[in-house]
Amino acid sequence: MITEYQLSKFKWVDIQQPDEKELALLRDRYHLSFEILNDLNEPISDTRIMTTSDQVYFAFHVVSTLSLKNQPEWLELDVIIIGDTLFTVVYKSLPAIDKIREELEIEEVLKQQVSASMEQFLIGLIAKIHQDLRIIIQALNSHLRRIETQIFNDAERQMVRTISETGRILFSLNQTISEQNHVVKFLPTIITNAGLEEKTSFFYHWQREVEHTADLTKAQYDLYHDLRRTNEELLATKQNEVMRKLTLVAFITSPLTILAGIFGMNTKNVPFVGNSNDFWIVLAMMCAIVIVTVFVLRNKGWFE
Repeated sequence: MITEYQLSKFKWVDIQQPDEKELALLRDRYHLSFEILNDLNEPISDTRIMTTSDQVYFAFHVVSTLSLKNQPEWLELDVIIIGDTLFTVVYKSLPAIDKIREELEIEEVLKQQVSASMEQFLIGLIAKIHQDLRIIIQALNSHLRRIETQIFNDAERQMVRTISETGRILFSLNQTISEQNHVVKFLPTIITNAGLEEKTSFFYHWQREVEHTADLTKAQYDLYHDLRRTNEELLATKQNEVMRKLTLVAFITSPLTILAGIFGMNTKNVPFVGNSNDFWIVLAMMCAIVIVTVFVLRNKGWFE
């Protein structure tokens, strides 16, 4: 679907899930280059920066998640600049674009024309993208605090999967920050070489947004790694405690097993066997061995 918004200082062409007919229309009406149209034909898997004599094109991904328990979703945003016309292409609903579209519809109802320039529009778009990312980061912070509480409430084993799912979201956040860093690093030079220096101002705002989001993400990553390491250490401690108890049981019962084996041998001259109280004598010996063993282990601090 293609929607055109004629603003006071530029035209915004909002493109959603373009099909072949819509791409042909863009080619004929705006003379988009073959390379750009080829990329718009389907979502790409990485960042893309491209420029021709009068066209600038860049693409990157934004992570989105409706719930911290859901698989993070990658949303691609393609941006094309041709003179005073700005194209944005999305293949799934991108909240930042949806918000801008709603704001323009409200302005249209109120019969107020938006006076923002293309640079201001792009600054607002990037700001909205990072506001959404920071909402995810804030939710992650609260989620990590709850995990911390559960870890110290003896729920380490139940938190293993939860911690792994949280790490997957943090990894996705890092990926989208890395992609935007790549675009911000190389695109200004490309735009300058294309003779579009007047459209570089928003990159400085974009860089600040990326750095702020990156700092917030790093803080959550540090907390995540601390919680994961703490959880693993507590699990290891509990496992060691279980192994210690099993070792104690084996250490106590092994002499009894040996004694039972001795008196169970099929020989003629086994001591006490055949005596009228042979059972009670052997049982008393076993109890004595257990009492002595427990006493010795207790004095050595094995039960602490």
